[in-house]
Amino acid sequence: MNSCKRPRFYAMALAALLLAGILLWCHVNQAAKPEPTAAAGPRSVVVCGTPFGVKMFSDGALVVAFADRYSASGRENPAKEAGLRLGDLIISAAGRPVHSNDDLSAALQTGQGSSVPILYRRGGHEYTAQLTPWADASGVYKAGLWVRDSSAGIGTLTFVDPVAGSFAGLGHPISDVDTGADFTLLSGEIVPVTVTGVRKASPGAAGELRGEFLPNIVGTVTGNDTTGLYGRYTAPAQNAGTMLPVASPEEVHPGDAELWTTLSGRTVRHYTVRIERVSGGQDRDLTLRVTDPALLDATGGIVQGMSGSPLVQNGKLVGAVTHVLVGTPAKGYGIFADTMVKMAENYSAAS
Repeated sequence: MNSCKRPRFYAMALAALLLAGILLWCHVNQAAKPEPTAAAGPRSVVVCGTPFGVKMFSDGALVVAFADRYSASGRENPAKEAGLRLGDLIISAAGRPVHSNDDLSAALQTGQGSSVPILYRRGGHEYTAQLTPWADASGVYKAGLWVRDSSAGIGTLTFVDPVAGSFAGLGHPISDVDTGADFTLLSGEIVPVTVTGVRKASPGAAGELRGEFLPNIVGTVTGNDTTGLYGRYTAPAQNAGTMLPVASPEEVHPGDAELWTTLSGRTVRHYTVRIERVSGGQDRDLTLRVTDPALLDATGGIVQGMSGSPLVQNGKLVGAVTHVLVGTPAKGYGIFADTMVKMAENYSAAS
């Protein structure tokens, strides 16, 4: 079996989902998205806008490519013949749990070329298959596929909840770069990032933030959800940003707002945007347009890596950036902050 273990460092987001899923994973223990409702009382969180790096390990081995071989009988591939497809998550092989590429390879050797039972997940359902591996020239049995068991990337931290000790970022799920499948989380951690450069966006071409991971771990990931990335924040919360109240969806209205993000180093700056529409609907609760000349000059609009950038209106956290319209990079979408706060609470309670 071939391996695909080298982590890829990319800016998480935004354009990704609109570009047929450039970044993208199945959710384990995924909490249901709460209905946005007005909070019982004022709730405040530490609003960030700082870049972070995430390193995630999958609860299984994700099929990302096939490697056929040719023989006198023609093209052959054990994985395809077993019925596996791109985006399938292999959970176990030969009765052994699979959490990594090495686990899968070891399981294939146990049969010495005979059929090996495979348990995999596709579209939220589990299936079984019988896979008969082939032996390469050195006698190592392989399945004719490439799998990925980990990934890494850069996004923007939306807020830290100092009371619950939790964090939220991105505003959309992390997904596999090759298949578009949502990443099934086994474990993960976040670290600070220093932004070293920006590739400017243009109509039809997504831009991105570029950065370097710092060594200190500041949180552990507990949820990779359709509404964002969530987990426990282990660094001092008071150093993460500015305490602001969270707006209920009813308080958010079309008009001017601020987008908090980092384009150089670790310095957060506030840029003007206009919320053009408030609708409510998955991760596109808000339609926004960048109006700040400085941000447009530096980035061309919204770029990959800015997912999770906080949106502030009338002194309250109202939402976070989630997507960009690739054809019009000055325009994008956002999710209600109220939704992300509730999801952070759900994951904090479940962890």
